[in-house]
Amino acid sequence: MSVNIWAQMVKSLREDVSSSSEDKLQQILEHLGSAIRETQDKLINLQQMLLDLSTSKGASHDEAEYKHNLEETLHKTQLQLKRLKQQMDTVKAADAVQRAQAAMAERRSQQASMISGLPTAVEVLKRFQD
Repeated sequence: MSVNIWAQMVKSLREDVSSSSEDKLQQILEHLGSAIRETQDKLINLQQMLLDLSTSKGASHDEAEYKHNLEETLHKTQLQLKRLKQQMDTVKAADAVQRAQAAMAERRSQQASMISGLPTAVEVLKRFQD
């Protein structure tokens, strides 16, 4: 009976931790999603500025330098977007691994409680002898 109470306590604690972890995970994913959207908007704006500059006639030295700076900024922003997407994938993968580990631990806990309730081989033999 005490094993069953212990299993219930462990299950309750895991549920509390799981809900807290899910809240934190959701916050992280929302933050990363927001950062990705902002970076994508920035990329669109940079690409539009570069396109506008490319279509203007008679590029002076200052405009050529400005265009070069825009291209560099565009490249850096693309790299930033790539890193943010990798971070999002990493967070999702880490969550999947954590969920799998929690499921395995839960199964082991259930198996242990089932096994502890079974009579030992010695007890079974004694019953047959009696």
